[in-house]
Amino acid sequence: MLSFLPAEAQWRLGLRAGLNGSNLVHRSDRQDKRTTGAVVSRLNGGLQLEIPLEDQWYINTGIHYSGKGANMFLTESLKKDSQRVRLNYLEIPVMVVYKFPSEKENQFLISSGPYLGYGFNGTINWKGGFIPTKKHIHRKEEEEYRRFELGWMISAIYEIKSRYGLRLDFSKSLLNIQHPETRQKNIVIGFSFYWFLKKMSNEQ
Repeated sequence: MLSFLPAEAQWRLGLRAGLNGSNLVHRSDRQDKRTTGAVVSRLNGGLQLEIPLEDQWYINTGIHYSGKGANMFLTESLKKDSQRVRLNYLEIPVMVVYKFPSEKENQFLISSGPYLGYGFNGTINWKGGFIPTKKHIHRKEEEEYRRFELGWMISAIYEIKSRYGLRLDFSKSLLNIQHPETRQKNIVIGFSFYWFLKKMSNEQ
């Protein structure tokens, strides 16, 4: 099944954790409604799997939690209100990675690729509490946010001693994440630290 991989390929499993700066890009078909978002801080973390291909090329995948959302300010005629949108996703990225050659154990890496997110336990809170908090907003019957998100991610990484790393990610939804009438996309800048459970086999 994976016979296209080199016979000596050694997979590496690692852990990652960090912070997201998240916002929502919003467009509406209604002329009297304008929505802007403010960045919120959320957590990210999970598993990271590295699969060598050839030379300096790798596949990076895994599964991780990614918190997203925004503080939204709604303006409709003369009425102004605000809401806090909190979205939770389990994401599986498939990233193509290039490691720049280095004579030392420290390397710069770049990667890019799609990701698929599964939304769960999202909430919407309205300022002042006059409207009850909406929960489980990814459910179809709530008619708020779609269960799945398809997006694209670009990463810049600095790997230390071929085992630890600092990564900066930029990701954005490719498709609408809301049910019809309004159109929203996630836009996230993430920072995280990762560490593999073992070093590369050729350095053990």
